[in-house]
Amino acid sequence: MSLSSKDYEALLKIIEEVAHSFPDRTSTFLTVCEQLDKLIGFNTAVFLPINPTTKTFEFPAPITYRCPVDGALPWVEHYVELDPLVTRWDGTINGAVQNTDLVSARVLEDSEFCQDFLTTIPCFHVSGSCMGMHGDPVALMGFHRQRHDRPFSARELEIIRLLMPHLSQALHNLNLSEAIAANYGYGVVTIATDGQCHINA
Repeated sequence: MSLSSKDYEALLKIIEEVAHSFPDRTSTFLTVCEQLDKLIGFNTAVFLPINPTTKTFEFPAPITYRCPVDGALPWVEHYVELDPLVTRWDGTINGAVQNTDLVSARVLEDSEFCQDFLTTIPCFHVSGSCMGMHGDPVALMGFHRQRHDRPFSARELEIIRLLMPHLSQALHNLNLSEAIAANYGYGVVTIATDGQCHINA
């Protein structure tokens, strides 16, 4: 999918000014959502950190954008096994796939997953990504639209796909800095592209 020069400029702004400029997951996720929402538009979003060692979700995650945190917990506890983005995932890291590209809208609408879970968010069209670095997953991220909204376009999925490796790198670096600080009592000083200095001690 070919993007316009305007799309690339907006994407580079997110990568340069957002993805590598914040010292914690919540700030990074929420700021990325605010910027990405302006570019592609969505109703809600969720971020679920994954422990790269145990491959399990980390809590008190998840982090949500414009939807209650409690709404995501039933997915982790039960509905993950019914989600087409999980059951039909091909193992791609840092990609972007839409649920209605994996199952038809009619099949999704009639499913237990949609009727018992998606309607509570509420959402219907979901673009998801398994984020990772060096083969290790670092998080799941999903962007949501409601049933009456249009599905995510090929252009919008490409924008998400291009952003994910950079955001994964930032989160991977944060995981490493936290591990270093926890094990050795050291802090990490990060200088962002805009010259701002962040200290994780």
